[in-house]
Amino acid sequence: MRKVLMLALACLVWLGSWSATTTMADEVVTKGGGIGPGCYVNVQGRLLALPTPAWLGERGISWVIQVSGQQIYVGFGEDEKLREALAKVSDKLVRLEGTLEFLEIPGRDIKKVPNIRANKIEEVTNPDAKDWIGITLVGTLRLDPVVGTSDPLLVSGTFIVGDAKYAVTFARIEKLLENANALNGKVVLAAVDLESSILVVKTLSENL
Repeated sequence: MRKVLMLALACLVWLGSWSATTTMADEVVTKGGGIGPGCYVNVQGRLLALPTPAWLGERGISWVIQVSGQQIYVGFGEDEKLREALAKVSDKLVRLEGTLEFLEIPGRDIKKVPNIRANKIEEVTNPDAKDWIGITLVGTLRLDPVVGTSDPLLVSGTFIVGDAKYAVTFARIEKLLENANALNGKVVLAAVDLESSILVVKTLSENL
C-alpha cells in the first residue's frame, strides 16, 4: 500500500504545488490504497468566455481555457459557488480542477473534442506564473496490436473507465513500453499529457 500511495503522490506533485495537497477532483476516491477510476485534470491557464458551437451551448459549455498553445472547452454545471467565482475571473489566469471527457461532434464519426467538467476554480495572482496542464488517468489498460517496425515502437491503447473509453498513445520510452506490456489488462494509474487533443502516457504503474 505504501508503494501505491507514493506513486499516486508523485503523480500529483508533478502537476504543481496547488494540487499536491488536494484531491484532483471530487470524484477521486480511495479504494484499497489506490485511486478510483477516472480521468482527473489539473490545469492553469487563461479562462475566456467565447462563442461556442450551438451543440456545446446546449450542454451549458461556453468557456475555454488556453493552456500550452491549446484551447480546451470548460463546463461548470449549475454550481452556484463556481458561477459566482466565474464573474470575477473571466479573461484571467486561473487554476481549475475537474475531470476530462471527450465529446463527440454531431455529424462526425470520429472527431472528438476535450472538455473539462470543472469542480474547483481560483484566480492566479502571481504575475510570473506559467500555464500548465496535468492529467491522471486511472482505468483498465487495453493495448492495441502493434503496427509498423519503428524503434522504439509506436504503441497505442485504450483506458476503460466505467462506460467511457480514453484512447491513448505512449511516449516512445523503452522502459515505459515494457511496463505497458506487463500491465496490459490491469487497472493502472498513468500520468498523461494532452498534446493536440491526444492523450500521451508519460508514466505508468499498477493501481492496487
